[in-house]
Amino acid sequence: MKMLNQMILVIIGLFLFTGCARDMILEKNHVYSLKTECILEHGEEYLIVSGLCGHSAYGVKSISSPKLGNKVIITIVISYGLRGDFKIKIKLDKDVREVLLGNDGSVIWTRNVTPI
Repeated sequence: MKMLNQMILVIIGLFLFTGCARDMILEKNHVYSLKTECILEHGEEYLIVSGLCGHSAYGVKSISSPKLGNKVIITIVISYGLRGDFKIKIKLDKDVREVLLGNDGSVIWTRNVTPI
């Protein structure tokens, strides 16, 4: 009986730990010290985006930045127990007008276009 109780406690502990450690997408409202910086390198324009995950004990697991039309969408996957700081360098093609962050699509950069 004692062995059964210990096994049940271990199973419950594992369930609680894995349930709390699920991956999530970092949204702008949980980023501290968000910084965007445009740079030119070898005639190409880049955007450097950096910050710190402020979502409890979560840190950055992976970052992707696919282009969709004239937008770049940054998706930062966070998970339990990893480093919280991040930095990504994105090539800005001439047709890119906005860079968005997270599932909610928060705009973190826009191209200034002056009408003629």
